[in-house]
Amino acid sequence: MRTAAIVLLVVSLVGRATIVQATSASAHAAAEGRRRMHIGGVRVVLRAEHEVVSVNHDGTNCHALDGGKTRTGRYLIQSEVAGHVVSSIDLGGLLLADGYRHDGLRTVKVPGVGPVAAVYQPDGCHWSQLRLFRVADAGRLLPVPFVDGKGVESDRGWTSRLPIVDSKRRLELCQRSTELEATSLPGYVCSTYRYERGRLVLDHEWESPDVRWLEKGSRSVVAIGAYRVFLYAADERASVETENGCVADAGSRRFAGHYRLIVTKDDRTISSLDVGPHMFAEGRLHDGLRTINVPGHRLLAVPSYLSCSGGTARLYRVDDHGGIETVRIVGSVDSEVDALPTAYAPAIERAGGPLVFCDWSNVTTSAFCTAYRFDGRRLVWTDQWDSTSSDWRSWRRPTAEWRARATLVRFLAHLEKSDHAQAGKLYQGPAVEVREFLEACPSGRLATIDGLEHRSRRRGETFQFTVSFQEGEYRLQFDVVGRGRGFRVARLPICGGAQK
Repeated sequence: MRTAAIVLLVVSLVGRATIVQATSASAHAAAEGRRRMHIGGVRVVLRAEHEVVSVNHDGTNCHALDGGKTRTGRYLIQSEVAGHVVSSIDLGGLLLADGYRHDGLRTVKVPGVGPVAAVYQPDGCHWSQLRLFRVADAGRLLPVPFVDGKGVESDRGWTSRLPIVDSKRRLELCQRSTELEATSLPGYVCSTYRYERGRLVLDHEWESPDVRWLEKGSRSVVAIGAYRVFLYAADERASVETENGCVADAGSRRFAGHYRLIVTKDDRTISSLDVGPHMFAEGRLHDGLRTINVPGHRLLAVPSYLSCSGGTARLYRVDDHGGIETVRIVGSVDSEVDALPTAYAPAIERAGGPLVFCDWSNVTTSAFCTAYRFDGRRLVWTDQWDSTSSDWRSWRRPTAEWRARATLVRFLAHLEKSDHAQAGKLYQGPAVEVREFLEACPSGRLATIDGLEHRSRRRGETFQFTVSFQEGEYRLQFDVVGRGRGFRVARLPICGGAQK
C-alpha cells in the first residue's frame, strides 16, 4: 500500500484551462449537489474557502473531461445538526472535476459502520486517494484511518476503482498495476480491510490479473459454479516433441513453467494459489487442469508427469466464497497423502469415474490401488488392493486376494510405526498378541520390509503371504482370512524365530 502523500499543483493537474469565475453564485449552485449529503440526521457539507472554477481544454488531461469544469481551492468538510456546525476538518487543497469520482462528496458503505462520507483525489492517471469520514456521537465527524500490515496508520487509502464489500463483509480496495509480480500481467493489487475501533485494518492482500489477459494466456480454464479457475504460468515455455515417447507423441506440444490457480468471478480475481512447477503435454492425461465430479462438489485436479510408469495429481477445491485450497487426502494409516498416483485414475480420465487411483511399478510389475470417498472437505481412504496383473482394466475391480494383500500391507505399516492399537484392529486375535509379536522381534521392533511375494497360497478363505525384510534378509509368513468383504490377519509368526 502506498503511504506517500502528494501535493496538488493546479497548473499541472488542470492543464490548459480557461478561468471562468472564482466565486460566482452560479458556480456554487451548480456544484452544490456534490457538496452535501445526509448520514442519519447529520448533514455533511464540503465547503471551499476560496474556489477557482475552470474549463479544461487539454484532451490529454486524465483528471478532467475535455470541455468539463474543474474546481480547485482549499476545502473543509463539516457536519451540521439543526443548521449548526458541529465539527469541521481542513482537507487542504483539492481538485474537483465534473464526471469523475473526485467531483465532490461520495458515499462508501463500510461494514460495521454503515455509510460514511468519502473524498477522492487523483494520484496519477491510474490511482485515486480515498479519505473516509464517519459520523460519531453528537454529529461529530471523525476520520477513518487505514492501517497497513505493519501497523502503520495513514489518513487515506489508494484505489483505482470504486470500493466494494466482499462476501466476508470486508472493504475491498484495488490499485491498478501494469505488471503484477506473480503473473507479469496487467491487473490490480487488491486489499481488504476490516473495521476495528474506528480504523480500517488490513486483513488480506492479493494480486488480481486482468481477466482478458488470463483468457489469452492460460493453459486451462474450467467453470466451478459461478467461478472460473485459470491455470496460468508467467514463465510458461513451449516445445514440440520430435518423437513418440512417454511424455508426449511426436508433433505434439509440451509446456513447462511455474503455475498458479487463479479464481475469478464477474471479471474480478477472488483468490489464487501457487501450485509450483509442472510439465504438461497435449493429448495426455497431464494436459492441464482437470475436474473430478463428486456428489455436491466439483474438485480440481492438476496431473503431472513423472515417468513412463505414470504420474501424480494434486487436488484442490473452491469454497463458497471463491477461496481455493488444497484438498486433504487421508491415507490408509491415517497419514497425510500429498498426491495421488495416476497410472490408472478413472475419476480424472472421465466424468463420473470412481475415486480409484493406481500406481504401477515397472520394477515389481505390480499395481497398487486405493479407493477414496469425499466427505465434503477431505478425500478419505475406503479400500486398498494390490494387483499383479498388467491389465489396467482389471484394476478397478479388486479380487479377494488383492484385498487380502492390501490388508496385510496396512497391518505391517501400522507395525512399522509401532502403532499397536491400529494394527490390533486388523488382527482377529487378542490385541496383546500383536504387542508380544513385536517384543519378540530384534530390538523390539519390526525390521524394514523389503516386499511381498507376488503369489500367495490359498486354503479356503485364508491367504498365506511371504514377507521379506531388508535387515538380516529374513522372511516371515502371515495368514490373512476373509470375513465377508472384510479381511483380518489371522496368524502371526514368531518374529524371533524367522527363517532365512
